[in-house]
Amino acid sequence: MRVLSMGIIITEIATARTLFGVSMEVEIRNDSGGVRSIAAHLDSFKKAGVEFKYVDGFVKFTAPKKTDKSCDIWQLGASVTATKNLFMYAAGSGSDFVITDAACEPHVNKLLRMLQTMGAEVEGIGSNKVTIYGNKKLKGATFEPGPDFVDVAGLMVAAAVTDGKIRIKGANVPEVVNGMINWFELFNVKIEKEGKDLIVSRNGELTIDTVNSGVPLAAPGLPKLSPGPWPGFPVDAIPVMAVLASKTKGRLLLKNWMYESGLEFVRELNAMGADIFVSDPERVIVTGPVNFKGGVIVTPNVIQACKAIFIAALCDPVVTEIHGVDILRRRYPNVFETYTSLGAIIERVDDLR
Repeated sequence: MRVLSMGIIITEIATARTLFGVSMEVEIRNDSGGVRSIAAHLDSFKKAGVEFKYVDGFVKFTAPKKTDKSCDIWQLGASVTATKNLFMYAAGSGSDFVITDAACEPHVNKLLRMLQTMGAEVEGIGSNKVTIYGNKKLKGATFEPGPDFVDVAGLMVAAAVTDGKIRIKGANVPEVVNGMINWFELFNVKIEKEGKDLIVSRNGELTIDTVNSGVPLAAPGLPKLSPGPWPGFPVDAIPVMAVLASKTKGRLLLKNWMYESGLEFVRELNAMGADIFVSDPERVIVTGPVNFKGGVIVTPNVIQACKAIFIAALCDPVVTEIHGVDILRRRYPNVFETYTSLGAIIERVDDLR
């Protein structure tokens, strides 16, 4: 069972225990596909009174017999998924929760507004301290997701590195994209706002003005980009920025301090022709512009890393054979159809044999 379903399931189990005296447990396998752990989830649930233990590669959760009337939880960090899990648990618990160091990304805020519609009382939406007055009798609600800033970043990079021009429909939501737009404009990417849409193209040569633009510097002439909790630059968009930097004149220091293996995919980009120096597991220096040479690449089992390699394969008139793309299709089922409609030439290797 996926970890993001745990909050609401444990709440339901706790309710059953209260009403019917039923003792229930639920298990989840800790197989995150890498070193990324669910420690933040476990810490938050533990502080909320949920018991857990490791059994044969699974984490077994046991709902509390009785939920405290109030809970004051200071999270280990502003983990998006751990925050959403805790919000869902709190909303259906019937107890009062004060959650500090909560994530506050736009999609987290939309979840809180949905929980409000369902019957929970919520204070502090958009901040890092949220109070939820839970309700054991939540009702149904209609939810309409907004644009995903990571998806938008990928399309922006694709337009810039291929010298194309695309319209991203429904992406002009200021609280979602304005921070990223600031960064893309530093690379000389042109972004026009037209109604609900964004129109993205190059504004001439891809380059960063390190003197007059105000870009943060790691050293003279060396701009740096580091992710941060919202409203900082989203960490899941860092991989595609390595591709953008590879087609940009000059150097860029990219950091990923959030995930210790988050930059390992640059080895594949280097195999494709990139010029990326690995300073340490958290820092790389990208030098551009380069011409990608294609070849046969086995992508890491990481969605955003695979997307970066996929977009790098679109940059130049060469043939790239990418193995392991199922991880990309899991997150973006129509990714090949979307980019084919924009002019990319993509063929499934299985279809050629």
